[in-house]
Amino acid sequence: MARTAPVEASRVVGDGLTAAYMNSNVRDAVNFLATPPIARMRASGTQSIGNTTWTAINFDITDFDTDSGHSNVTNNSRYTAQVKGYYRITGTVAYAVNFVPIASYAINGSRAAAGSRVGGGTNLSTTSTADIEDIIHLSVNDYVELMTIQNSGVAAATAFSGDFGCSFSVQWLYSG
Repeated sequence: MARTAPVEASRVVGDGLTAAYMNSNVRDAVNFLATPPIARMRASGTQSIGNTTWTAINFDITDFDTDSGHSNVTNNSRYTAQVKGYYRITGTVAYAVNFVPIASYAINGSRAAAGSRVGGGTNLSTTSTADIEDIIHLSVNDYVELMTIQNSGVAAATAFSGDFGCSFSVQWLYSG
């Protein structure tokens, strides 16, 4: 169920403090800010990424998700905003081969525009990673995905080995 960020009600001289006013303008605001939309997803295995093809990463583990914006089964590459606002996104794409991958993101299926934050990769001799971090705006029901591309000449598998793998986090910052 979609939530909205709290908005303080206007007051006029002579208004009394009622329980309804205190609940909707104090209690509900504190409750929202105590549990803002935040989620972290991870992949529990590998995923084949075609050569020179932007591909969304699938996530089948949800470590936490305060607003049920991610499903481990249906459209599991997506985080769908339940609250309008600005979000910080961070993601890591890991490969089990040593080349330089690239990471980006897509909103509603459209990859980030030129000039948006795109993470270049790091070659770690036997593995490779690419990271992104950006602040984006999402409306209710907009979705964001972590994307990757590689140009090794053949399909390459993402990595999963204990602590090393693909992950994606979203954190609501403020309404706007």
